[in-house]
Amino acid sequence: MKITFLMIIICTLVFIGQLIGLVPNSWSFSPANLADKPYIIITSMFMHGSVTHFLLNMLGLFTFGLLLEEEIEKKWWLIIYFSSGIIANIGFMLLTNSPFSSAVGASGAIYGLIGALAIKKPHQIIYTMYGPLPMIGAAILWGIIEFISIFQIDNIAHSAHLAGMLGGILFIYLHKINLNFFITFLIATIPLVIIFLLISNFPREVPEFSYHDENCKLINNDSNKLSKILEYNCSNQKVLAISSSHKFSLDENVEIMPSLVKDIYKNYYNSNSNISNLQVENKGKTDFIKGEIENISFVIALRDCKFYQITLIIINTTKLQEINC
Repeated sequence: MKITFLMIIICTLVFIGQLIGLVPNSWSFSPANLADKPYIIITSMFMHGSVTHFLLNMLGLFTFGLLLEEEIEKKWWLIIYFSSGIIANIGFMLLTNSPFSSAVGASGAIYGLIGALAIKKPHQIIYTMYGPLPMIGAAILWGIIEFISIFQIDNIAHSAHLAGMLGGILFIYLHKINLNFFITFLIATIPLVIIFLLISNFPREVPEFSYHDENCKLINNDSNKLSKILEYNCSNQKVLAISSSHKFSLDENVEIMPSLVKDIYKNYYNSNSNISNLQVENKGKTDFIKGEIENISFVIALRDCKFYQITLIIINTTKLQEINC
């Protein structure tokens, strides 16, 4: 049986398991969960985020998997496929905005097959959305697109695709120079070592951020691995201290956070008034959004830390309080 068909069958069974609830989302690759669940390095490679994601990846696996299987032994195919997938996860870990974000899909491993084919069969003509291209030309084009796309914000792990392609190129070169398979297998374990060395740099959960004021009393603590929300009742202020893995740009925060202030105000004062006089300031590494609601001033302080964002919302104040990570 072709190893490509076996991989397609496994991916199909896992995706069906996702659809009917037998495969948990916790099998996806998330750097923050890796220390507790090392198996997600592999299980995430067989999961997919949507029907379209699954179908496109299976088409790519069918096309490039069979082409490469004609050229190399099954054991080398497996080394390239899984090593590229693991290296793709390293790429995702290094460039993700948050260790709490997750990635699924066979695309990192498939890009490894593409990279390998670009070296093994550079003149093989394949049909792409850009028309017929030689394999080397298609790989270069896709590599450039993925590199440019790394700097854009979307739900695609472009860094994983590019890293997977580089992994495929590396291991097909090892095959090309006839390196001993056992030595190659040992080299293939290096990405695993790198991943587990990287784990120590990733927090297991976002840290809690407190508001220090002797006149304030903590009235609510809503915490989980992804966010900590502390609510305070002060003598003349209402305060919300938040640390979250969800990092937004300043423009996004200007759009989102005042609505949260409005909801807090409505909850405390039973009023549905609109916000006015919004202003944005910067002090040190802290951004401030200031405004008024029913002539009561509020300040939202925001600080981007390494893997999380801290938000401090204070109603009934004009004081700008800098935040430290």
